[in-house]
Amino acid sequence: MATRIRVRKGDTEVEYEGSEQFLRTELSSLLQVVSAFPSGSGGQAPPAAAAPSPEITTTGTKAAAARKKASTRKSGGRKTPASPAPAPAAPASSGSAGRASASPEAKTPPASGSADIAARIGCRHGTDLVLAASAQLNLRGGQKTFSRGALLAEMKAAEEYYKPVYGKNLSRYLKNLIKDRQLSQPRPNVYGLTAAAQREIEKILAE
Repeated sequence: MATRIRVRKGDTEVEYEGSEQFLRTELSSLLQVVSAFPSGSGGQAPPAAAAPSPEITTTGTKAAAARKKASTRKSGGRKTPASPAPAPAAPASSGSAGRASASPEAKTPPASGSADIAARIGCRHGTDLVLAASAQLNLRGGQKTFSRGALLAEMKAAEEYYKPVYGKNLSRYLKNLIKDRQLSQPRPNVYGLTAAAQREIEKILAE
């Protein structure tokens, strides 16, 4: 229930309308304020109704204090700077990736077919290289017979194995291979790989 009160002293008048609780607790203080005004001063105290009620003021103060206290606990009593965004990872260099993917043990394949066959049969001297060149011409080149010049050219193509001395000793190598029945000579300066030599080399190449 709202209660209304009006207090006047001389030209000063104070009017209040509000709860009865306020009058019970604050009326004496209000009367003391009014009595302090000089008579006939013509001054008018601000209406009590304009001042916030004690309940509202107290509630607002408590709420503000609670918010301030909660904010202090959350921030630890100091402002926390915002964490900078992490920098994006630098993209891996395509050149580095290419080098990393390449096998360090990768070997360059032989430059010619004769070199490949020489590597497979374990070429260690001129006779082995003559046999490898003959197999390249016969088995992979499809030539049943071949000339001395073609044989020498095929030997030189296997640069990893060929030595100039092999060309000088070619006649001796051919003679030994014919004797061992690995090469045949149907006519002068024309040679061919024997059936036995073909089977032996094909077996090695198939492994």
